[in-house]
Amino acid sequence: MSSKLTVTIGSRQYQLDLSSLTFETLKQQIVELSKEDKQGSILVKITDADGCDIGTDESLQIAVTSGQLCFNAYFEPNAYVLSDINFSQKSDSDMKDDQLRIQSEALSFKEHCNQSWRKANAEASKIVQQMIDRNEQGLVIVATNTSNWQKKADPNSIKTSSNLSSFIELVNNNNNKTNTKRFAEYYMYLIKSELIILEEITIDGNVYAINCEMQCKGNVIITSQLFVTKDSVIDRQSKQTIVSIQWNTKINHDITVQLQDLEYKKVEFTEQRRWNDSIVYSQKHLQLSTSTFGFDHPYVAISYNLISNGYYNKRNYQKSIELLTKSLNIGSNALGVNCRFVAMLNYNFGNTYTQQGLCDIAIGYYQKALEIQSNIPGIYYDDISGSYNNLGNVYHKKQDWDKAIKCLQQALSIRREHTVEKVSKDIGDCCCNLGFVLRQKGEKHTASKYYQEAWHIFNIILGEWNSETIRVKMKIKQLSE
Repeated sequence: MSSKLTVTIGSRQYQLDLSSLTFETLKQQIVELSKEDKQGSILVKITDADGCDIGTDESLQIAVTSGQLCFNAYFEPNAYVLSDINFSQKSDSDMKDDQLRIQSEALSFKEHCNQSWRKANAEASKIVQQMIDRNEQGLVIVATNTSNWQKKADPNSIKTSSNLSSFIELVNNNNNKTNTKRFAEYYMYLIKSELIILEEITIDGNVYAINCEMQCKGNVIITSQLFVTKDSVIDRQSKQTIVSIQWNTKINHDITVQLQDLEYKKVEFTEQRRWNDSIVYSQKHLQLSTSTFGFDHPYVAISYNLISNGYYNKRNYQKSIELLTKSLNIGSNALGVNCRFVAMLNYNFGNTYTQQGLCDIAIGYYQKALEIQSNIPGIYYDDISGSYNNLGNVYHKKQDWDKAIKCLQQALSIRREHTVEKVSKDIGDCCCNLGFVLRQKGEKHTASKYYQEAWHIFNIILGEWNSETIRVKMKIKQLSE
């Protein structure tokens, strides 16, 4: 009996009808079907939709038996064919394609590889392209740690062309030249101006210069990347101290927006508890990432993590761990082990092993996440408090009350000190966790105090008749009896 499979190569799909379920038969059909499109290239890799390698009869048969009928094939230019090409005669389009891999390295993942960062920069790239199309001028900035930019403009200061073009003045003045939008810990600023002057400032994030003149005075630091369009003018000091990257519409807009749209769909289906659909869009994210950047790029590690999350939600923890391992290997090699993304992967490992009841393994991963989070440049307190919170919950599962309480109190302390909103759901959740553990330990009076704080927060944020608010109120009543 033949097997009907679908193979994706680049942006095209092919239908295969295998008379024999062997790897060699699959390989021959892929090469035959794609020989016109991939002339001068060689087949280098075949994977299933989850990105798992297919290289033997056994791996192909296991995939098909488990319901995997969609595969991806990857080609690379043959080195012998490339040696005969006259690169000086390439078109502008070909040259742009050759720059994709170089441009991909410019995306700043080491410091900020998280969902909010990707979302903010995808939105920024849309604005940049719109401004280019409309012949507008200005800066788009995506950054965190922006509180030090805030100052009151001196109403008595003499307005000169210099301070009217000052970045700080433009950011702080409420006018139609500046728009601000928040993405969790990141802020996106849109400033429309022909000339913008940066003076004695640190921008912890990305800067996009669109057809404007940008000048730097004093110590100006951009921690991630400066993207410039072709008609932008960057002064000599900036060129000497800040490496700029030429805006590439295909990679910095088209691919970035496509990947983010796929991630939006994944999140949408996750919220609807449609796990299989969320996995499908994560697999599409992987296919686009690998076909654009190759197999070892941070975006590929992100894709594997997204797919892993889908299997975690389906409670297929073994598959989730398999995909997390792929993500960790790629992410560690591409970014190094001491970065926020690798810390997050260790945190995800901890969650997965916790769900399997393997508490000691989970504790090791949470501790590794905390070790990285405490030593990377820039302290992300939400990440650290989350790790302490989940570590405390694992100790609770082990009935190690004292360690559980210590970790949960550490999480609560961090959230109280560093959460912008002093009445937040995260603080309420942490109080609930502490109340639960203290009640288990028999310290009812202290447990009641934490439950009362949680009830006060939930009552404000969720409302008096919300189920969580009512549940906490019932626990307070039970402790008072």
